[in-house]
Amino acid sequence: MAAQLAKRAFYSRVPNRSIISVSGQNTAQFLNGLLTTTVPWPPSGAFYSAFLAASGKMLYDVFLWPWQNGDKNGYLIEYDPRSNEAPSLDSMLKKHVLRSRVSIQKLPDEWDVWATWGGEQSEPARQWRFGSQGAVEPLWNNGLEEWSRPETRRLRDLRAVGMGHRILAQKGQTPDEAHNHQAVTEDDYTVHRILHGVPEGSQEIPAMSALPLNSNLDLMGGVDFRKGCYVGQELTVRTYHTGVIRRRVFPVQIYREGESPREPGTTDTSIPTFEQTQMTMTNIKNGGNIEKTARPRLLIGLRGVGLASLRSADLAPLEKNEFEMSFSAGNGEKYKVRHWIPSWWPKECIVDGHGQS
Repeated sequence: MAAQLAKRAFYSRVPNRSIISVSGQNTAQFLNGLLTTTVPWPPSGAFYSAFLAASGKMLYDVFLWPWQNGDKNGYLIEYDPRSNEAPSLDSMLKKHVLRSRVSIQKLPDEWDVWATWGGEQSEPARQWRFGSQGAVEPLWNNGLEEWSRPETRRLRDLRAVGMGHRILAQKGQTPDEAHNHQAVTEDDYTVHRILHGVPEGSQEIPAMSALPLNSNLDLMGGVDFRKGCYVGQELTVRTYHTGVIRRRVFPVQIYREGESPREPGTTDTSIPTFEQTQMTMTNIKNGGNIEKTARPRLLIGLRGVGLASLRSADLAPLEKNEFEMSFSAGNGEKYKVRHWIPSWWPKECIVDGHGQS
């Protein structure tokens, strides 16, 4: 479904991104102790990863880009700087430097991040390795090389089928696709990402609250379950091997109370924008009682679509119309919410309340 949402080709700047550089002879050793994926050395291409707290909870989801600072190799780390709960990324990195021979520098005004998508772009074949109940891992024929393009400032965005490409450009420059793609807004990129079920940044993957597998980082290729020790590894790997993934982030449609739901993947520009909002799960079959343990949460809503953190155990009663999700806006207007499951997700990534796929 999601891969067919964009037939024409588009490009847009990616909002809310900043850059920090890490360079020096100990860069790989330093970053490998902090990131959820293996860091190649010397740098050989861009890829997706994350920083975790010692508790195993999320700090930052990031992209790493190969970079050379004079005669020193290193990486540019692309991240969302808006987090209120996590320590600033530069201060967190500097806290871990100790005797590592690395240089860390904030570069907030030197780079822009762009995205291109649509136009029937080809996708590498996805294969999966399955961990414990609900945990999954995408397998690529060429490992991290599947993310990279021959150019060091471009990657294939493999977080979801149909996401397109991501480009790092000097501030003020536009990607080559500006000549043959339609320019669209940052909100258009955000809607594109929502329709593909991809959470991004500190507002949708809340720092010190969200767990990486509950935020789909396993599905999106952001965790290497076979690498050596890193901060937050213990809970993450134990969950993969012996735990149950009881909650994930799903794309949802948002519509006004009294209206009929639309087809999944369709938007409605009359619906306002929503930030994180606690929703209500109502058990219609049981006299309209509130399911207090469900705790469904809308992470973002834009043009009538959004991303929501939901328990997998609630999906079946939602699909049978036994449960209903809703929330009230600040003006008192009530909205209903319906989830859908991206067609490319393996069925093993969703388990019911008894741990069954």
